[in-house]
Amino acid sequence: MSIEMHVLFAGKLPSKAKLMRRMKELGFPFSIVPPLGSLETQEGYMPMRFRGDETGVEFDIFEDRESLEDFADANPDGRFDRSANFRWGGDTTQMLCGMCACAALATLVDGVVVDEFSDAPLSADETIERARKELASLPPPETTRRRDPGTRPADIRRYVKPLLKVRDDLVLIGRHLVIRPVRHLLRGVYFEPTRHKSMFYLQHFIKPLYLSHLGLGFGRRFGAAEWRVYEPYFQAMLETELAQDAFEHVGRVTTLGELGVYLETHWDGRGDSRARVTTSLLCGQRERAAKHVERLKDDRGASDSYYLTIRELLDSFSRDVETFCAQRHAEEANSVKELKLEGIWEPSPFPIELPVAEQRQSAEAFFSTTPWIMQHPSPLMDLPAEAGEVRFAIEVGRREGSLILIAPLTRQEAEERHHRSEKYVLAARLGSGLCFVLKREPSLDRNDPLHRRLLESVPEDRRGRIWLWLALQSSSHLADSSAFTHCDRDRIVRMFWVDVFEWSTKDTAWYRRLVFPDDGIPVEDTPPSEVHGCFAVTAAHRDLVTFPLLAFGEYADIAERLQGALRMTGYGEMT
Repeated sequence: MSIEMHVLFAGKLPSKAKLMRRMKELGFPFSIVPPLGSLETQEGYMPMRFRGDETGVEFDIFEDRESLEDFADANPDGRFDRSANFRWGGDTTQMLCGMCACAALATLVDGVVVDEFSDAPLSADETIERARKELASLPPPETTRRRDPGTRPADIRRYVKPLLKVRDDLVLIGRHLVIRPVRHLLRGVYFEPTRHKSMFYLQHFIKPLYLSHLGLGFGRRFGAAEWRVYEPYFQAMLETELAQDAFEHVGRVTTLGELGVYLETHWDGRGDSRARVTTSLLCGQRERAAKHVERLKDDRGASDSYYLTIRELLDSFSRDVETFCAQRHAEEANSVKELKLEGIWEPSPFPIELPVAEQRQSAEAFFSTTPWIMQHPSPLMDLPAEAGEVRFAIEVGRREGSLILIAPLTRQEAEERHHRSEKYVLAARLGSGLCFVLKREPSLDRNDPLHRRLLESVPEDRRGRIWLWLALQSSSHLADSSAFTHCDRDRIVRMFWVDVFEWSTKDTAWYRRLVFPDDGIPVEDTPPSEVHGCFAVTAAHRDLVTFPLLAFGEYADIAERLQGALRMTGYGEMT
């Protein structure tokens, strides 16, 4: 469950650096992880540091009238027209992080603080007093302690150290693992922190240094499954997927012309007209840039402000190529300074500044993933291919167009996990040609450091709750569902939804939430013509989607139940 605190205020927010200085002045032992900038542009998770460990809170801003109406009692005269919102989960350190940041921010913007546990809004001084009281109740830092695998930059350096020994053309700068040297394009992988101290996201990216407004640049998250560092297969999966899903892609883009093609074919680049036009101009493709500007005019209209901005970009190039390039070089220098790339940057002319025969001098080095560090065999395994074949693994993930098994298990290993209530996956090829996948996982995972602490406070009769994920895969679609037991003593599970995902479009083609009469929620069945909706489970349907946990190795019955649920809700037969 998320917890929130809100700072009601009017006017502009300060910079992160100013907020960090105020926390230091108040004696709060938190710092904000760079890069620093204005809080006005912060959205989502904001990483911070406490006692050498990384923590953080979610941050966003409300300023629409509907959201502010929720705080009407704390804002009777309506003088506050904005709300800065700090949100965290059940972690104590994150709670203190959010509370201290709230108190410090309230002093900077002359605001008041609202939370769900106070009867009245708190002044900045009252919030400061509460934060100091909570800090005082913390145990002193341990001089020696066992550290769980984490996601701090020091942890990341340990994970990639074997790779860096083999590849001197890679370097880790903070959370960025990048190819060196760098001329115009920063290419690499970003280890994105999350609220979970043992999990991060990985994004491969290409950042044109001459476009400082882009932040991380162009790319996407990758990985067959979530990157949880405590999983036994984590290091092997990292080694495999850094090569296959990251550097194989970004390492091939070496020229601005190749970047232009990349921007036109990747969803996160197609919508950025500034990047596409600037890149085309810098590599001497003015006609391509002009055509894009004309298409933008047709789409948005001749008076649209964004179109006019991009039009002026093209015109400024036409008026003075030398000045245009000088401005882009200046942006590169600023990006290099901000990202601390001075040691790996090679300032270079743009292609437009060189004769055609010499333009290769401005290109990046081609990056091959050979040689590569493979201290562990790949943990990835395909689904069963032959009818009746059954395979086991620790986890299941998604790759392009298919599910994939992660960390293979023998049948004996999987059965041991079944009896110990540990996570495992069963995959079987059915006689119909479909592949059925069953993932069985406890609600609380003893391997998760956060869950280990929760296990101390959760009643025993709720520790053994089991979650099932069921899936049927064809060549074009994936149908899946989720089911839970209520408690350890109740070995009955019930399905909560069914949906169908289309591999080619990467969209949900069908979704129905299953609503049971005892939920107390009145609902009407959604017409089959609508993609998203609800389905009211009647007494006649209940036995289909409510069933006992199966013994180890059994799967045919539950696979048929998922097919039955698809028919029952109106989708039809999965083929």
